[in-house]
Amino acid sequence: MILENLVLEYDHDTNILTITGLDKVHIVTSDQLEALYDMIEYCLETQCAEKRGYALVDMSKLTIDYELVEDYAIHHQSSFYRWVYPEGIARYGYAITRLTIADGYRRVGEETPHFFPTRDEAVAYLRDLRQRQRSESVQV
Repeated sequence: MILENLVLEYDHDTNILTITGLDKVHIVTSDQLEALYDMIEYCLETQCAEKRGYALVDMSKLTIDYELVEDYAIHHQSSFYRWVYPEGIARYGYAITRLTIADGYRRVGEETPHFFPTRDEAVAYLRDLRQRQRSESVQV
């Protein structure tokens, strides 16, 4: 199975689920895409004490076939966002992959997702977002 190289690591302190791979994971079928989301949702459902968290995706290890990019974007709208805070997904990695995914989001009318060239920049974005959300909830 292609997803056997997929690595999901959940950090309970930051509520960040890191999605990466031991090797490159290239999703080429709808079944593989569904299996990917099933794994992610199961991990968040069982690990996330707050029942919502953040996701950090290594696009240099996880790639999705161009024909599935629109399905990828649509799935985020319907399912994945119930587990992840709004704006709470950060992706990093290859520029061509980032452009391909952004194109898929534009095709379904969704705002372009958060992409960063490096892991450190993506993590910094998620930590800042988490801090802002916590500050806003205290002020309310």
